[in-house]
Amino acid sequence: MKQLIVAAICCAANLMWSSTLYAIDSGDFSDLPLVSEVSVSPDGGHLLAVVNSGGKTLVATAPFGSKSVNYIVGLEEGKYRIESADWLNNERVLVTVTQPQQLELGDRKFRVRLTSLYSVSIDGKSTVDLKKRGFPKDDLELARLNPSVVSLLPEDDDHILVEVADPRDDYYSSVFKVNVKNGKYKKYLPNKLQITSWGVDRKGEVRFALGRDTKRESTVQHVYFRKNNSEEWERVASFDAYKEASFYPFLYEENNHSLLVVSNRELGKDAIWRYDLEKAAFTDLVGEAPDNLDVDSPLFWRTEGRQEFIGFSYVGNFVEHQYINRDEISISQQLILLFQKQGLKSHVVSRDEAGDRMVVYVVSDNSPGKYYLFDRKAKKLDFWFSQFPKLETQSLARVEPFSFEASDGMQLNGYLTRPEGVSDAPLVVFPHGGPHARDTQYFDPWVQMFANGGYAVLQVNFRGSSGFGAEYLTAGYKQWGKAMQQDVVDAVKWVERNKLANTRKSCVVGASYGGYVALTAGFKTPDAFDCIVSLAGVSDIPTLMSFNGLRRYHKQQIADIHSAEEMDDVKANSPVNFAKQYSSPVLLIHGLFDSRVDVGQSKMMAKALESEGKDVNLMVLDTGTHHFNESSNRKAAMGAVISFLNKNLQ
Repeated sequence: MKQLIVAAICCAANLMWSSTLYAIDSGDFSDLPLVSEVSVSPDGGHLLAVVNSGGKTLVATAPFGSKSVNYIVGLEEGKYRIESADWLNNERVLVTVTQPQQLELGDRKFRVRLTSLYSVSIDGKSTVDLKKRGFPKDDLELARLNPSVVSLLPEDDDHILVEVADPRDDYYSSVFKVNVKNGKYKKYLPNKLQITSWGVDRKGEVRFALGRDTKRESTVQHVYFRKNNSEEWERVASFDAYKEASFYPFLYEENNHSLLVVSNRELGKDAIWRYDLEKAAFTDLVGEAPDNLDVDSPLFWRTEGRQEFIGFSYVGNFVEHQYINRDEISISQQLILLFQKQGLKSHVVSRDEAGDRMVVYVVSDNSPGKYYLFDRKAKKLDFWFSQFPKLETQSLARVEPFSFEASDGMQLNGYLTRPEGVSDAPLVVFPHGGPHARDTQYFDPWVQMFANGGYAVLQVNFRGSSGFGAEYLTAGYKQWGKAMQQDVVDAVKWVERNKLANTRKSCVVGASYGGYVALTAGFKTPDAFDCIVSLAGVSDIPTLMSFNGLRRYHKQQIADIHSAEEMDDVKANSPVNFAKQYSSPVLLIHGLFDSRVDVGQSKMMAKALESEGKDVNLMVLDTGTHHFNESSNRKAAMGAVISFLNKNLQ
């Protein structure tokens, strides 16, 4: 494979694509973010961040405003992964770590990620493993016990509330009060109502909960409430998650005895409503995103030892914050206008309790994410670190949003990235995973790597993508290989009609559900693409449904296992059954420790293609996870993909 290093193309009017055009070493795109999860301590004195450096994932602290960091936790990449780091108080932080584990149930092997919580002092000298002792008895119990935080108890520096599956409560998650200084657990709330999630008030005390119906495979959920710790739980609402308006409470308001709820009632999209518990009725709309966009997440700041609801986020082309507090609105608008002049998007990701010191995240489509520190009292705004420093000064491609009409008339949207100075570029179709997720206009190392190699990149928010309202989302239910697949084909035709890329030289590259899209294209439209790449993709839908056991989800969104007709349908849309119809080369990449889509999905696809004499390569990464979260695995995967594209699209 020949690589052409382009030192300067400013003199060329328009280069016709003839080989790979590398302005940047492709390996630079495989680096993990240098910093992430950046936050400021409650008193504003220190910063906390997750750092990837030298093949290690670390947790670091630093005085606010300083680039001199102190590493307090360090893990070798591969086996362990730091999922998050949060402030417990001004002296200690909570670090969430996961690791892959292969478990055996009878003759069946499956992989999970086990979660551990650690309380660490900000100087790194004291580490407490917050591990529930006394059980489990075996690997299966161990997998069920994964702890997660219910409340950081902002008024209590010594304790947090943690939910852990308890065998005494039929393995539903009970709540324990955990001492962050010695790791001792004390039962706080038993789970006798099949509770699946717990909710708190501003003080962090558990006041409401969401539980599932006791009927097998039922999608009805029940909302429970208690006014204080001594009262019994009262059922205050019920809804069928797939047939009725949703009801997801996220905060109890003591002053008016109401719940703040995310619901798609009336508007056909997720918005924030107030539900009066006394009247047992919704009283007013608190906030909604513009157009048909869903509210993504409520926003909270810690103020005077309490968690205060200050607004919500939604996702247009980028994440946007909408505040209900005038002070937050003013600060946000000033920062937005400041960075807007540089063509950048910004929002505050953390602030201290006083609201004087803040961490600001800044990014664009062709500029890597970076963190700035804002000191309101000192009136200072300083750059801290870029997430991808090697790419910071490079010329990267613009990501352009577009909309189009699918063949059945549905209005859809997506993004097209074209390499600068290259006309008639070959096309990489890059469908997102999920499938109930979405693409955005954000900087994406994969997209930029493709564009750097001289390829146009097509991303499609096919029906079933999330964030665009209930109708957009539910239009994708039970459409694996059907309407969702056709949406991707229709988007390629839109590119072709508008002569925006060379669709006669094209490849589908996808991960997870996107890998399924790529493999499905291989047998449903075998002559449309020159190559197929599936990363951690699904090849056999029934096996997937059996593997992860989410029967309630599968019945509504994929297929009902009790319906012979529906199961025949998913078999007819499973690539593994149609290897004979492939005509393009296929590259399969999968991590051995993938806990979302079992590596067997790629192995059985490779075997099926080989048995038909097809051109297929399988790469199994021994320490690989579903998202290739380790730099060595990401580098190997990216290198293999770009080489495969160059071989088949030149």
